[in-house]
Amino acid sequence: MKTSLFLLVLTLGFMLFTFKGTSSTDKVDHHGNVVELSKDINDCIICHDGSVVSNAAFCIRNCNHGTAHSVTKDYPPRGQEDSYAPVDSLLENGIQLYNGKTTCLSCHNLNNQERFHLVMDNSRSALCFACHVNK
Repeated sequence: MKTSLFLLVLTLGFMLFTFKGTSSTDKVDHHGNVVELSKDINDCIICHDGSVVSNAAFCIRNCNHGTAHSVTKDYPPRGQEDSYAPVDSLLENGIQLYNGKTTCLSCHNLNNQERFHLVMDNSRSALCFACHVNK
């Protein structure tokens, strides 16, 4: 009985490990590497921390918005709703929030092979103003 249970648990564990993410997470070629399109910024900063490729200018807390963009922050920030576009308009521009928060993939689409892989054209800061509303 214990052996059968052990084998069952071992088999299920192997299956979960082996097939983790293959059905629900898309994969894409990203500069010669096959990467998973993940909502987790840690998957991006594995390379974009400056040690492998260019450093991604992102910020998690105490952000200076002139040099880095905040990620994993609620959208819109509480108490600043009037300064941000409605969520529905973001979706129309291809900007996605994950659990109500911004992530790297909110602004970057790895299927777009153009420089910076932006979800939309940023001429005249259009991507920035898709979220940040000047009132």
